[in-house]
Amino acid sequence: MEKFVVTIGREFGSSGKEIGRELAWQLGVECYDRSMVEKAAEEAGIPPEEVAMADETVSSSANRMFTASGISLGMIMQADTAIAAQNRVIRQLAEKSSCVIIGRCADYVLRDHENCFNIFIYAPYEVRLRRIMDLYGFSAKQAERSVKRIDRQRHNYYKYVTGSNRGDRHGKQLMIDSSMLGQQGTADLLYEIVCKRFDLEIKRR
Repeated sequence: MEKFVVTIGREFGSSGKEIGRELAWQLGVECYDRSMVEKAAEEAGIPPEEVAMADETVSSSANRMFTASGISLGMIMQADTAIAAQNRVIRQLAEKSSCVIIGRCADYVLRDHENCFNIFIYAPYEVRLRRIMDLYGFSAKQAERSVKRIDRQRHNYYKYVTGSNRGDRHGKQLMIDSSMLGQQGTADLLYEIVCKRFDLEIKRR
């Protein structure tokens, strides 16, 4: 069987990370999220602080006009170097074995990969707020601030790296509202779709 990769982009509070992990478990493949990619990057010689700095820098704006926010050209160059190194790690992980990769603009990084299936998971704003309130014990105002902040950061990061909007349908093979079937139901449906896409035998685990 040829190696395949499933990438998952997601809105904060849509259960995208949990769905991705469940999907990987059902497929019997590795799952890489931000922490796993950063760990692999560290093993490749990229200091964790450089990765964190890159995230913070590019999340400050979606374009390269950074003078108003106090971000220097040197910081931008450092961020670009760290992002390029992370992208190399993602490509290496994809070549190593079949896997699910959550976030990190993996759909864009692996855009030339032959066996790549790109998914974007979203949910209505109110559903995401309720989930964040339940998950973290936040008040409604805290949840709203958190969702808006992280949505903005993820949008800016994706825009900086790819030049396009995070939820753009172009480059995605499937976009799904996780509130329709819930976390487990969405993972189960995605498992069946991925199996059909890559001609895999469906095995319920």
